[in-house]
Amino acid sequence: MSETPSSVKITPTHGTRRFRRACSLTVEDDALVVTDRKGTVRRFPLNQGPTSPAVSVMISATPFEAFRSQRTIVDGSGEILVLCYVGDWDAVEWLEFERAAGLPKDVELSGEPKTRLRQDGLVLEDGTWWRWAPQAGTLAFVAAMITGAGVVPAVLGSIVVLGLVVYIVVALTSGAYGKGRRGKGADAEEAFAAGDDHAWDKLIEEATKPLPEKKTDPPEAAT
Repeated sequence: MSETPSSVKITPTHGTRRFRRACSLTVEDDALVVTDRKGTVRRFPLNQGPTSPAVSVMISATPFEAFRSQRTIVDGSGEILVLCYVGDWDAVEWLEFERAAGLPKDVELSGEPKTRLRQDGLVLEDGTWWRWAPQAGTLAFVAAMITGAGVVPAVLGSIVVLGLVVYIVVALTSGAYGKGRRGKGADAEEAFAAGDDHAWDKLIEEATKPLPEKKTDPPEAAT
């Protein structure tokens, strides 16, 4: 995450390299600038009425349901402008983003994940193709065994196995299974695990303390 007195930008900490490099949320010049992994950019002016970002809402599953917890940015009319997932972003950096955008926090329990956005809204989501790499590994092993036993022609079996192996290699080198980017929240989690409550409290306090008011030059006197 990068930060200057006039702007705050956060990027995902987990997922493929393309996702982490392309996707971002930026608060600058009194606007929220959102970029998804395909490079699509949306700019939402802040504090401009019901169409502006109004609240940051975390969507959690009800006790008898299960889905990935979501983060949403909702406008003043209740429509979703931004939808992403909790595990993809650093928790402390997200607090700093909320503070910079002036967005209050809320939590909603839901029986199903949110999918409906405003017409100009964006979903900040990584590609899902790489998640099947473990299953592809199993299929490659089974295909190799069947081919070796002569159940399927060697040429056909070899093509299937080779295709699955290429898929696995591409998935593993995409960065999705790496450690990703280390965010500020990692320091907070380590401090908490080590029993250092002071360090934990300090990190959270820094992330949530009010930003200093912007100084504006007085209007020039009429001549």
